[in-house]
Amino acid sequence: MIVSDALSQPIALYVHVPFCVKICPYCSFYKTRKIDRYVKDYLSAIELECMRYQSLSDAFQIHSIFLGGGTPNALSPEALDQLLTIIGERFGMGEHTLERTSELNPEYVTQEHIHVFQKHGFNRFSLGVQSFQEKILKFLGRNHQPETVIKAVNLLQSNGLKNLNLDLIFSTPISKKEDIQKDVEATLGLNPTHISTYALTIEEGTPFYKRGIKALSDNVELAHYEYIQSELKHAGFEHYEVSAFAKPGFFSIHNLSYWQLTPYIGLGPSASSYLHRHFQNESDLTTYCESPGQALQEALSLGPAPMKEEKEDFLLTHLRLINGIKKSRYAQRFGTDIVNDYKPQWIELIKNGYIEETNTHIKVTKSGLALLDTVLVELMDSV
Repeated sequence: MIVSDALSQPIALYVHVPFCVKICPYCSFYKTRKIDRYVKDYLSAIELECMRYQSLSDAFQIHSIFLGGGTPNALSPEALDQLLTIIGERFGMGEHTLERTSELNPEYVTQEHIHVFQKHGFNRFSLGVQSFQEKILKFLGRNHQPETVIKAVNLLQSNGLKNLNLDLIFSTPISKKEDIQKDVEATLGLNPTHISTYALTIEEGTPFYKRGIKALSDNVELAHYEYIQSELKHAGFEHYEVSAFAKPGFFSIHNLSYWQLTPYIGLGPSASSYLHRHFQNESDLTTYCESPGQALQEALSLGPAPMKEEKEDFLLTHLRLINGIKKSRYAQRFGTDIVNDYKPQWIELIKNGYIEETNTHIKVTKSGLALLDTVLVELMDSV
């Protein structure tokens, strides 16, 4: 069984906490409003899903854990403690679990939550800042003010928690270059170790999509993106993935598992897993709670993913990395030459200035990075 075989390897663990106090109009991730009775059902379902994995292996090597959402710190400190206790007991996290991250909404960062996270060894936090401009926060439907972020960061750092990622959204329809400049300056002023930047995309099904909100042009988005790249490089950050910048030594261990296509487990509604093939839980809390771990059970009966699918996944993930795809790694994994496998596509993408080839790697160019989704669609459509 290909899935159970993968569990003997070091694994990243993702836990989806779907609860939000307020639903942001741009967000396409699965979420639901926080209601106490739903939280109780969710915690019971998480434990049952953990037990299903536990029945397959008694020697998990969880190298990183990431709580995402939703809003993990929308849980009460008591519910958060119960969730982390369940996971810790079922997966036996210890010294080998090097990175323990939780997303946080700035307005819900409290000393009580911090005590719970410290109790369970969490050492990295990712704050949904999005912007330091009140007009942009209001447009995005965010529930905090710029000073809320500063207060939350100061509280975390005063507790010795200094490994912080700050998320920024740029190129909203109302964004000007001076807004980007102010956001970068304010972000750097808080001394984070990691910064993630995302151009606003209008995803189908979101309130923004239904309201007919339009994204900025590619040219404007590219100008904003290149400005951010330049400023963060000047500030000593390494650009290692299309949206990720880190100080030396602070690359995200967990997120690299996704981009390098190594095994990871996803718990909770809508969470995805990759154990030498992909599978995903239902994106519905009620359905998930009725049968937690159903996607795992179905995946256990399947063999390896088709080679074509595996190769496509490899390209889609590795091309997000600034260093791109190492040709020898592709050859070792698939026994074929990546240039020969996709030669017509590479020729066209190189001609358009989106891809470059070196003796050892194939990677996206600086201009291709800003339009990565378009590049990947072109590549996959031609496969």
